[in-house]
Amino acid sequence: VFYGDRFVARFDSRFKGGVWELYRWYWEEDVTPDMEMLTALELTVGQFMTYLGASKLKLPRGMDKRTRAAWQAGGKSN
Repeated sequence: VFYGDRFVARFDSRFKGGVWELYRWYWEEDVTPDMEMLTALELTVGQFMTYLGASKLKLPRGMDKRTRAAWQAGGKSN
């Protein structure tokens, strides 16, 4: 995942049967997400779900609270 001109995160996922399932989310070690970054993540999740044609988002356990909230909000905006 790129944000601005930086590589900030990685994820593993699969899209099947209208469901985008995220298996793992990894922030890069030197990245501390701020509200601006999380807002951008939320918007991007919604846009990418539209691109995929996804009707549902499934998230893994173990995500930090703020990152999970951004993913969930993005998934609902679709």
